[in-house]
Amino acid sequence: MEKIIDCETENIFIDSSKSLNAAICLMYELNTSKILFVHSNLHENFFKLRTGLAGEIIQMLKNYQIRAAFVLSPEKLKAGKFGEMIAEESKGEQIKAFVNRQEAEEWLCRD
Repeated sequence: MEKIIDCETENIFIDSSKSLNAAICLMYELNTSKILFVHSNLHENFFKLRTGLAGEIIQMLKNYQIRAAFVLSPEKLKAGKFGEMIAEESKGEQIKAFVNRQEAEEWLCRD
């Protein structure tokens, strides 16, 4: 089974593309392309689309063909434009949002 980088246990805080680059480097070191984000490891600007942070992070994940799961509160998943954007992204097989950590881990473990 391919290892999953867990931002919570690895103490990875995403507040810019630079911080995601550091996580991607760790992923390459560990030979994995799967990452798990939780709400507490994402800067509040990630949830404000006008800042561009979410778009930049999601685009990088797509460019590097990284499979990413986001564990977020139900409120975040339904919050305005961010909720719409993450719902649209979750229709694909590369990026998905969950309210339940176990479901996110199970999805990441699937091939």
